[in-house]
Amino acid sequence: MKKIISIFVLLLLATTFVFAQQVRKDVIWAKVTTENIVLDGQLNETSWQKAESVTIRYGQSDIPTSGWRPEFNENAIYDPLVATIKFLAKGEYLYMAFIVQDSSVGGNADWARWDGILMNIKDKSEGTRPAKAAEFFYTYWLAGLPSPLDQPKVGAQPRFIGKFGNFTDTTRTPDQIDAWDAWTKVNGVSNSDSLPDNGYVVEMKVKLSALGYNPTSPNGEIAMVNFSIWDCDWLFSGNPSRVASTRTWLQGPWGNTNSHNTMRVYIRPDITINTTSVPSVNVDNVIPSLANVATPQLDGYLNEVAWTVAPIEVAWDNNTIRDQYPGAGPWLSGQFQPELGGNPRPPVVDPSYAKFRLAFKGNYLYLSADVNDQLLQGTSVYDKLDGVMMSVADFSSYNEENIPNARELLVAFGQDGQPQPLNYLKTMVDSGWAQLFVRLKGTSTVNNNSDVDSGFVVELKLDYTKLGYRSGDPFFFGLTVFDGDSFDDSLANYGTRTWYFRENGWGPAYAWGKLDPYTVVTGGGQTAQVRHDVIWAKVTTENIVLDGQLNETSWQNAESVTIRYGQSDIPTSGWRPEFNENAIYDPLVATIKFLAKGEYLYMAFIVQDSSVGGNADWARWDGILMNIKDKSGGTRPARAAEFFYTYWLEGLPSPLDQPRVGAQPRFLGKFGNFTDTTRTPEQIDAWDAWTKVNGVSNSDSLPDNGYVVEMKVKLSALGYNPTSPNGEIAMVNFSIWDCDWLFSGNPSRVASTRTWLQGPWGNTNSHNTMRVYIRPDVTISTSELPIVPVDNVIQNAKNVPDPVLDGYLGEQIWTASPIDVAWDNNTIRDQYPGAGPWLSGQFQPELGGNPRPPVVDPSFARFRLAHKQNYLYFSADVNDQLLQGTSVYDKLDGVMMTVADFSSYNEENIPNARELLVAFGPNGQPQPMNYLKTMVDSGWAQLSVRLKGNSTVNNNSDVDSGFVVEMKLDYTKLGYRYGDPFFFGLTVFDGDSFDDSLANYGTRTWYFRENGWGPAYAWGYLDPNTLLGIDDEIVTPGIDGYKILGNYPNPFNPSTRVRFVSPKNGLVKMVIYNILGQIVRTEIIDAVAGVNEYQFDAKGLASGIYLYRVFGEHSASSNTGKMMLLK
Repeated sequence: MKKIISIFVLLLLATTFVFAQQVRKDVIWAKVTTENIVLDGQLNETSWQKAESVTIRYGQSDIPTSGWRPEFNENAIYDPLVATIKFLAKGEYLYMAFIVQDSSVGGNADWARWDGILMNIKDKSEGTRPAKAAEFFYTYWLAGLPSPLDQPKVGAQPRFIGKFGNFTDTTRTPDQIDAWDAWTKVNGVSNSDSLPDNGYVVEMKVKLSALGYNPTSPNGEIAMVNFSIWDCDWLFSGNPSRVASTRTWLQGPWGNTNSHNTMRVYIRPDITINTTSVPSVNVDNVIPSLANVATPQLDGYLNEVAWTVAPIEVAWDNNTIRDQYPGAGPWLSGQFQPELGGNPRPPVVDPSYAKFRLAFKGNYLYLSADVNDQLLQGTSVYDKLDGVMMSVADFSSYNEENIPNARELLVAFGQDGQPQPLNYLKTMVDSGWAQLFVRLKGTSTVNNNSDVDSGFVVELKLDYTKLGYRSGDPFFFGLTVFDGDSFDDSLANYGTRTWYFRENGWGPAYAWGKLDPYTVVTGGGQTAQVRHDVIWAKVTTENIVLDGQLNETSWQNAESVTIRYGQSDIPTSGWRPEFNENAIYDPLVATIKFLAKGEYLYMAFIVQDSSVGGNADWARWDGILMNIKDKSGGTRPARAAEFFYTYWLEGLPSPLDQPRVGAQPRFLGKFGNFTDTTRTPEQIDAWDAWTKVNGVSNSDSLPDNGYVVEMKVKLSALGYNPTSPNGEIAMVNFSIWDCDWLFSGNPSRVASTRTWLQGPWGNTNSHNTMRVYIRPDVTISTSELPIVPVDNVIQNAKNVPDPVLDGYLGEQIWTASPIDVAWDNNTIRDQYPGAGPWLSGQFQPELGGNPRPPVVDPSFARFRLAHKQNYLYFSADVNDQLLQGTSVYDKLDGVMMTVADFSSYNEENIPNARELLVAFGPNGQPQPMNYLKTMVDSGWAQLSVRLKGNSTVNNNSDVDSGFVVEMKLDYTKLGYRYGDPFFFGLTVFDGDSFDDSLANYGTRTWYFRENGWGPAYAWGYLDPNTLLGIDDEIVTPGIDGYKILGNYPNPFNPSTRVRFVSPKNGLVKMVIYNILGQIVRTEIIDAVAGVNEYQFDAKGLASGIYLYRVFGEHSASSNTGKMMLLK
């Protein structure tokens, strides 16, 4: 029993990795170049063309802390700053190019009467935590200089002030110049307004090694940079009323202080100017959802499942802990000990330590802090407080710098010894937006120096919508521990603050978190990945009126998904401009809710839009273009059924083709008409909708305030049975088209875009599909939704030898769970997971325009996938009685894996689909084709193909057996990492040609995805924890040859296939244990000698982690397997 419990402890400590694809606006890559860069402002080196860039604009804020503000004479600002900044790296140096639009360049000695760049690069050279601010001020400001240097000179260059410059002199040493240098090319003349300038370019370099960085390290560096660009215009115009000045900044405005935030400039030697797609940088913290576990009670006891989430530790004087922080966290996090009463700082005898945890549920963020403190005291003196604080960027409230207010949510002990909310936390508590509980640990007391305390625990619940956040948003925060200790000897008194990323409202920086609805805490205390391509339509019995009001209570409990123009989501939700991209100032944000009632799927589209309507021209309309897969014809894959609800008027006769003020959209597609606006009762019953515009459609006399579409679709008309006890999976994708200011009278303002959920088109099986789950027992009263498992768990082969790529599949790695693909075999397809039975399918093209003949040798292949370190291992065992080689795509013999490549995004802002195809060429030899050839040629993939038995190629006189493919590929070259989801499809090509050309045929049969176009991806998972073979850390080797080979799928709901080896025929017992080591189920299995597969149904068991073993006669037992049930 002790051994079993120890196994469970190890399992509970296991980590599940998360794929958090969110583009961070505080990150940029400085690509490495070897080209010589001359600082002349010309930017004529070819490297600059390939450099990454960021643009800042006066009047436009960007998250989290890029802002702007006027400095002087705001009413005269007619030339607002726009600047593009490019980044490169070479050796020890960071190069930057500032390309600034400005019609008046120069400056004098007065405050804010100058152009310039005020920059801060964090200085790691002294080892302080946080790294100190190093100021770089490159400016036309002339204050501090002696006469006549303090007078503007026409055509002058800016001066250098700060760490490698001088305030009272313009001369610099060679060492200063080597550490920092720049040149400005003004397209005009500086310090003269006789003619307008046409902007300027600054070319600058900084020696990062002089600041403690090592950018040539193989692991790379993160330079922490922020700057403001000061812009003073018409100083020399002779008209004082025209003079105006502003500052606009990237992440922080100041050079000599650790305030606001910082840009993370990533540098790595292998990311060069030839790198076409730079790596994405993960968020600092994924904040998981508690949607599937109980809400924690605010009682100061952290024994609920909610508090098993990964902790964030904060400790005084502990760089070992800090060095584990993500990204730039090790150098932005730190500590401070203020001087108390002007006395020297004494030693800290009781250093602070706290363990924070964050999670969310619904609209609430939950925070816990478990704080160790041997001397608890209460005070009103800020520098001596005992307490904890979370600093949060408040996007519901912007300050005079046009950035979100930084809210300090502080709880500390007051003079009376009672814990109390302070600063903005008091406002939230008093407003009913937050709840708080503090418990003293053990026998701790407050304000009693005669005992040794243990510390305290804080639990906090706050409504994050009151801070401007929504589920799925980035979340910007910092965590601070306050620890003050006072003694009889006042010289021994001290106070400390220790923080994670951000000390307080001032700085140094925010951690970039994410309120991730797709990472959930499970009943077993781990986090599990929830699929972005899945949503539940909860069942309601309420009558729903299609009026756009959404006043039925069911909508409040409906599940929703939000899509945003400019933000992609995995695997294939994207966006793109359609017309006049530069005029897009009202980007689409839409929230879509789902419900089910009887045969109908109901959807509510809540769309932010300031200009609603459309006309007959292409892409000059708002609308919803939707595809619901139609199962009614029984085809595999299911066909695309188009639902186009739109203001587009093309195809209608006059006068119906003219926009009408206040009009409703029209219905096109399967249950609508292109040349008419009337519909039959049957069409209306199958599909109907109503739009409520908060304004007036087809009129831009006043801005609209968005619109709501309430829609229903009769799923039974498409072959679905949503009232079945087993439920249904409706396969849906749609794009929302957004055309703005069509009726403004100003053609230059008109712009249009499309933004989509999983796929943009209505009449074709392309891209992907959203899986909308419906089940009668999942209703609007269901608070904890079932978790839909991934389609394929790709097992970890770390404990088995690498296979030899020779076409023989006898190695242990090839005991991985198989995926069978067969022509005309719906029995096999019906076993595919999730929506696979209807997304998988087959296609027989017409060859040479001839009719399609019978397929006399139908294809069959068995695929297996496993992963180890950075490599995916792939095998395909293919049966084929007639092997032939050709260069004609439709007649190939071969196999293909299609993979979403997250290292490379296309013009739709989604990952490129890579076709990894191996097939026999005209010479009869197997060859890598399409992107597989690129990977092989680049050394990223290895390949072996073996003909089975006596098979030959291009010999019609014999009967072949088929072929075997083995492949090893570096999945990091496709943008994946250990523990990521993995998006793929599998295809078998089978072409047979005969003397009678009319008998020739080619077929393609696939699992989920045929090719780069569609229909969909299987959602796989590069699972670190589902192991092939024996993991000595968590399992015991089997006795008498009984061995667990794993279960698939895993996680699962409600059943999974357990594979195990038995040394002999006979009855065996499979025993399932819960996390306490208690037996919860015993299954009797009639086993055969060799590999067995048993379907285990977990009906009646709760979500969580379970262990299982197989026992033979005389209690001989197998190793221990692990499975996760997610309901």
